[in-house]
Amino acid sequence: ISLNNVDVKHAGKNAIVAEGGENISIENCVIDDAVNNGIVFKGSAKNKLRNSVIRGCKISRVHNNDCITLHKNSGLDDIGSGHLLENNVASQCGEQGIDVTSGSDITLLSNTTYGNGDSGIVLGHGVTNIVVANHLSVDDGAGILVNDAQDVSIANSCILDNMQHQVVFSDAQDVNFEGNIVYQGQDRRGSLIDIAHNSSSIDFTNNHI
Repeated sequence: ISLNNVDVKHAGKNAIVAEGGENISIENCVIDDAVNNGIVFKGSAKNKLRNSVIRGCKISRVHNNDCITLHKNSGLDDIGSGHLLENNVASQCGEQGIDVTSGSDITLLSNTTYGNGDSGIVLGHGVTNIVVANHLSVDDGAGILVNDAQDVSIANSCILDNMQHQVVFSDAQDVNFEGNIVYQGQDRRGSLIDIAHNSSSIDFTNNHI
Protein backbone atom coordinates (compact mmCIF):
# COMPACT_ATOMS: atom_id res chain seq x y z
CA ILE A 1 0.00 0.00 0.00
CA SER A 2 1.47 3.36 -1.02
CA LEU A 3 0.33 6.86 -0.08
CA ASN A 4 2.30 9.47 -1.99
CA ASN A 5 1.80 13.25 -2.13
CA VAL A 6 -1.32 13.25 0.03
CA ASP A 7 -2.22 16.46 1.88
CA VAL A 8 -4.39 16.25 5.00
CA LYS A 9 -5.55 19.41 6.73
CA HIS A 10 -7.77 19.96 9.80
CA ALA A 11 -8.18 16.24 10.67
CA GLY A 12 -10.70 15.84 13.48
CA LYS A 13 -8.69 12.98 15.04
CA ASN A 14 -5.68 11.30 13.37
CA ALA A 15 -4.57 12.22 9.85
CA ILE A 16 -3.19 8.84 8.63
CA VAL A 17 -3.29 5.53 10.54
CA ALA A 18 -1.82 2.15 9.51
CA GLU A 19 -2.65 -0.89 11.63
CA GLY A 20 -1.52 -4.29 10.36
CA GLY A 21 0.05 -5.47 7.09
CA GLU A 22 3.54 -4.94 5.70
CA ASN A 23 5.49 -2.92 3.15
CA ILE A 24 3.29 0.14 3.65
CA SER A 25 4.83 3.31 2.23
CA ILE A 26 3.78 6.83 3.27
CA GLU A 27 5.84 9.38 1.33
CA ASN A 28 5.88 13.10 0.59
CA CYS A 29 2.67 13.77 2.50
CA VAL A 30 1.83 17.10 4.15
CA ILE A 31 -0.22 17.07 7.35
CA ASP A 32 -1.27 20.25 9.11
CA ASP A 33 -3.63 21.02 12.00
CA ALA A 34 -4.70 17.55 13.19
CA VAL A 35 -6.40 17.11 16.56
CA ASN A 36 -4.86 13.86 17.84
CA ASN A 37 -1.88 12.51 15.82
CA GLY A 38 -0.32 13.07 12.43
CA ILE A 39 0.89 9.68 11.11
CA VAL A 40 0.30 6.59 13.27
CA PHE A 41 1.79 3.10 12.97
CA LYS A 42 -0.40 1.22 15.42
CA GLY A 43 -0.12 -2.12 17.23
CA SER A 44 -2.45 -5.03 16.63
CA ALA A 45 -3.13 -8.38 18.28
CA LYS A 46 -2.40 -10.65 15.30
CA ASN A 47 -1.60 -8.88 12.02
CA LYS A 48 1.53 -6.99 13.05
CA LEU A 49 2.54 -4.00 10.94
CA ARG A 50 6.04 -4.72 9.56
CA ASN A 51 8.70 -3.40 7.19
CA SER A 52 7.03 -0.06 6.46
CA VAL A 53 8.28 3.42 5.62
CA ILE A 54 7.42 7.04 6.42
CA ARG A 55 9.59 9.23 4.19
CA GLY A 56 9.73 12.87 3.14
CA CYS A 57 6.62 13.93 5.05
CA LYS A 58 5.96 17.29 6.71
CA ILE A 59 3.76 17.19 9.79
CA SER A 60 2.90 20.28 11.83
CA ARG A 61 0.46 21.67 14.39
CA VAL A 62 -0.86 18.44 15.89
CA HIS A 63 -2.75 19.68 18.93
CA ASN A 64 -2.93 16.82 21.44
CA ASN A 65 -0.28 14.19 20.72
CA ASP A 66 2.50 13.42 18.25
CA CYS A 67 3.50 14.27 14.70
CA ILE A 68 4.66 10.69 13.99
CA THR A 69 3.94 7.86 16.42
CA LEU A 70 4.74 4.15 16.48
CA HIS A 71 2.56 3.03 19.34
CA LYS A 72 0.71 0.19 21.01
CA ASN A 73 -3.03 -0.05 20.46
CA SER A 74 -5.62 0.31 23.22
CA GLY A 75 -5.16 -3.39 24.10
CA LEU A 76 -1.39 -2.79 24.56
CA ASP A 77 -0.53 -4.86 21.48
CA ASP A 78 2.73 -3.91 19.76
CA ILE A 79 3.55 -3.18 16.16
CA GLY A 80 6.03 -5.45 14.39
CA SER A 81 9.60 -4.80 13.29
CA GLY A 82 11.62 -3.32 10.47
CA HIS A 83 10.39 0.26 10.04
CA LEU A 84 12.14 3.28 8.47
CA LEU A 85 11.41 6.95 9.19
CA GLU A 86 13.48 9.08 6.82
CA ASN A 87 13.75 12.76 5.84
CA ASN A 88 10.62 13.85 7.68
CA VAL A 89 10.01 17.26 9.29
CA ALA A 90 7.90 17.17 12.46
CA SER A 91 7.08 20.48 14.12
CA GLN A 92 4.82 22.31 16.57
CA CYS A 93 3.06 19.24 17.98
CA GLY A 94 1.59 19.07 21.47
CA GLU A 95 3.76 16.17 22.64
CA GLN A 96 6.52 14.44 20.64
CA GLY A 97 7.80 15.16 17.20
CA ILE A 98 8.53 11.44 16.77
CA ASP A 99 7.24 8.88 19.30
CA VAL A 100 8.73 5.37 19.03
CA THR A 101 7.17 3.41 21.87
CA SER A 102 6.42 0.11 20.14
CA GLY A 103 8.30 -2.30 17.89
CA SER A 104 11.90 -3.24 17.17
CA ASP A 105 14.53 -2.89 14.44
CA ILE A 106 13.53 0.71 13.65
CA THR A 107 15.69 3.32 11.88
CA LEU A 108 15.20 7.10 12.14
CA LEU A 109 17.37 8.70 9.46
CA SER A 110 17.84 12.41 8.65
CA ASN A 111 14.67 13.67 10.30
CA THR A 112 14.12 17.19 11.67
CA THR A 113 12.06 18.16 14.71
CA TYR A 114 11.44 21.64 16.10
CA GLY A 115 9.00 23.44 18.35
CA ASN A 116 7.37 20.30 19.77
CA GLY A 117 5.95 20.47 23.30
CA ASP A 118 7.47 17.42 25.02
CA SER A 119 10.46 16.36 22.92
CA GLY A 120 11.86 15.94 19.45
CA ILE A 121 12.17 12.15 19.80
CA VAL A 122 11.11 9.73 22.52
CA LEU A 123 12.17 6.07 22.53
CA GLY A 124 10.41 4.04 25.20
CA HIS A 125 8.12 1.30 26.47
CA GLY A 126 10.74 -1.40 25.89
CA VAL A 127 11.59 -0.79 22.23
CA THR A 128 14.78 -2.49 21.02
CA ASN A 129 17.39 -2.11 18.30
CA ILE A 130 16.71 1.52 17.39
CA VAL A 131 19.02 3.65 15.22
CA VAL A 132 18.81 7.46 15.19
CA ALA A 133 21.22 9.07 12.70
CA ASN A 134 21.65 12.55 11.24
CA HIS A 135 18.79 13.94 13.30
CA LEU A 136 18.25 17.65 13.94
CA SER A 137 16.31 18.75 17.04
CA VAL A 138 15.92 22.50 17.68
CA ASP A 139 13.75 24.30 20.23
CA ASP A 140 11.75 21.22 21.21
CA GLY A 141 10.58 20.71 24.79
CA ALA A 142 13.54 18.34 25.18
CA GLY A 143 15.82 16.96 22.50
CA ILE A 144 15.98 13.15 22.61
CA LEU A 145 14.47 11.05 25.42
CA VAL A 146 15.57 7.40 25.74
CA ASN A 147 13.22 6.00 28.36
CA ASP A 148 13.02 2.22 28.91
CA ALA A 149 14.71 1.28 25.62
CA GLN A 150 17.71 -0.88 24.78
CA ASP A 151 20.19 -1.45 21.98
CA VAL A 152 20.01 2.17 20.84
CA SER A 153 22.41 4.05 18.56
CA ILE A 154 22.31 7.86 18.33
CA ALA A 155 24.90 9.13 15.85
CA ASN A 156 25.92 12.19 13.85
CA SER A 157 23.00 14.26 15.11
CA CYS A 158 22.56 17.88 16.22
CA ILE A 159 20.57 18.50 19.41
CA LEU A 160 20.40 22.25 19.79
CA ASP A 161 18.99 24.64 22.37
CA ASN A 162 15.89 22.74 23.41
CA MET A 163 13.73 24.12 26.18
CA GLN A 164 14.57 21.58 28.92
CA HIS A 165 17.12 18.74 28.89
CA GLN A 166 18.92 18.17 25.62
CA VAL A 167 19.39 14.37 25.95
CA VAL A 168 17.88 12.12 28.63
CA PHE A 169 18.68 8.46 29.35
CA SER A 170 16.25 6.88 31.84
CA ASP A 171 16.14 3.10 32.32
CA ALA A 172 18.18 2.93 29.11
CA GLN A 173 20.37 -0.08 28.32
CA ASP A 174 23.17 -0.55 25.79
CA VAL A 175 23.26 2.89 24.15
CA ASN A 176 25.93 4.17 21.77
CA PHE A 177 26.06 7.98 21.57
CA GLU A 178 28.63 8.92 18.94
CA GLY A 179 29.61 11.86 16.79
CA ASN A 180 26.84 14.18 18.00
CA ILE A 181 26.72 17.93 18.63
CA VAL A 182 24.80 19.01 21.75
CA TYR A 183 24.32 22.72 22.47
CA GLN A 184 22.37 24.62 25.09
CA GLY A 185 22.00 28.40 25.34
CA GLN A 186 22.58 30.28 28.56
CA ASP A 187 18.87 30.96 29.12
CA ARG A 188 17.99 27.24 29.27
CA ARG A 189 17.76 25.55 32.68
CA GLY A 190 17.97 21.83 31.91
CA SER A 191 20.93 19.48 31.66
CA LEU A 192 22.79 18.86 28.45
CA ILE A 193 23.02 15.13 29.29
CA ASP A 194 20.79 13.61 32.00
CA ILE A 195 21.34 9.95 33.01
CA ALA A 196 18.73 8.62 35.43
CA HIS A 197 17.27 5.56 37.15
CA ASN A 198 18.60 2.14 36.10
CA SER A 199 20.50 3.13 32.99
CA SER A 200 23.62 1.13 32.11
CA SER A 201 26.14 0.51 29.33
CA ILE A 202 25.95 3.97 27.78
CA ASP A 203 29.00 4.77 25.67
CA PHE A 204 29.92 8.31 24.59
CA THR A 205 32.40 8.68 21.71
CA ASN A 206 33.63 11.74 19.78
CA ASN A 207 30.81 14.11 20.72
CA HIS A 208 30.95 17.92 20.95
CA ILE A 209 28.95 19.13 23.95
